[in-house]
Amino acid sequence: MTSFQQIILTFPTVIFTFFLALAIIFWLVSLLGLFDLDIDLDADVDSSETLSGMFTGLLLKFRLVGYPLTLVFSAVALFAWLVCYYLAYLTARFVPIVWVQWLLGIVWLWVALWLGAWISGKMLRPLRGLFKQTQQKSANLLGKTAVVRSTRVDNHFGEAEVIVSGASLLLKVRTENAVLPRHSKVVLIGYDAESGCYQVVDEASFLQSNEGEL
Repeated sequence: MTSFQQIILTFPTVIFTFFLALAIIFWLVSLLGLFDLDIDLDADVDSSETLSGMFTGLLLKFRLVGYPLTLVFSAVALFAWLVCYYLAYLTARFVPIVWVQWLLGIVWLWVALWLGAWISGKMLRPLRGLFKQTQQKSANLLGKTAVVRSTRVDNHFGEAEVIVSGASLLLKVRTENAVLPRHSKVVLIGYDAESGCYQVVDEASFLQSNEGEL
């Protein structure tokens, strides 16, 4: 193997190589639309209190809040991988003792993570205004009809497409007490700014409830 291959496939760089590969696969699959991802990568970090505190603290420290979680994950994975690669390269070149390389590798792992998060915060900052404008426009979509594009919609997972002024928007959606299959027509009835998810109901149920009120 070349020196490059050795570094990216050995500790500590291999850890960030794995996460970077996940990010690349996710974006390729999303771009090509080969199949649906039933993994909600934008899930709330509140699912685990301990993990939530650490993760939220990291996001707040480096001002990585207000962006899609998948974008943050990809950026941190990329920049941490680059930092870790060059640290590991310099270590392999100037430190010949293997056990010392492993000890330094543990240190480089955390250094790369923190520097990766810091660089990500700086690089993503110009996009903050874009996502703020998107959040402000979210309330204007309430009452519109969308079509389910994921394999299903339930209270934990789901995506739907809505057409606004000729443009197609893919939204995260949730239901309360129903599971809706792909291609179902739904109506956006609520928006949770914290999770970035829309509450939806089946279009037929929505129309029936409106007729009952008349």
